[in-house]
Amino acid sequence: MNAEKGNKNHLDLDLGFIGDEDSTRVADEIRPLRPSQNAQSTGKRRLFDRGAEHELMPEEKPAPKPPVQVDLSPTRPNEQQNTSVKVHPWMRHFARLLDVFLFSALIGAFGLIPEDANDMLLAVIVLAAWIPIEALLISTWGTTPGKWMFNTVVRDSEGQKLDFSKAFNRSGNVYVRGIGLGIPIITLFTEVAAYNKLTKEGATSWDQEKGYKVIHNKISALKLIVSILVIVVVVIITVGITSS
Repeated sequence: MNAEKGNKNHLDLDLGFIGDEDSTRVADEIRPLRPSQNAQSTGKRRLFDRGAEHELMPEEKPAPKPPVQVDLSPTRPNEQQNTSVKVHPWMRHFARLLDVFLFSALIGAFGLIPEDANDMLLAVIVLAAWIPIEALLISTWGTTPGKWMFNTVVRDSEGQKLDFSKAFNRSGNVYVRGIGLGIPIITLFTEVAAYNKLTKEGATSWDQEKGYKVIHNKISALKLIVSILVIVVVVIITVGITSS
């Protein structure tokens, strides 16, 4: 009896006089670790660390990268690589000058210019008569002979040719607000104002209001020289016709 009591007391000392709840916890701690019964059914692995469950979820696969989209739409001709984004006020001036002199030489060749006509009045009439001709050319070809020599075209905001009414309205604005009806004193102020507007904002007032674009395609040096020579020749011919 005394030996059994001694052993019990010794066991009690070793266990630290633990109660029922503590003894249960100790028993759980020293129980061999076993895999969870649901691990096989759920495909998940469970670990037990001192009574706490830690669940290892299966690794998530990275989301597939979206396919790279390539723009295969065709590029318009003379777009970006062949089109000048800079403004060329003098090129536009010479193109219009060539148009006016060609038109003057044409009507002079048919004897439609009176010999005793006043030069200022003649300029006003010729420039006004050029408005419908220019509108017809721009609405059909998108350019004029002078603009064609300098590889210049006129387009609307969507890149399309202007219809006749829009082209006529634009030519009328150029006649009034650009060249001042052809009257020298007024022309000086209107052309300076148009030049400043074009160089500072990239468009004249009449084109900016409607969203029209004057596009200068690249021109070779040879064609530029030829265009200038044609202007000189046409001017000489026109002056000869009007003075005779």
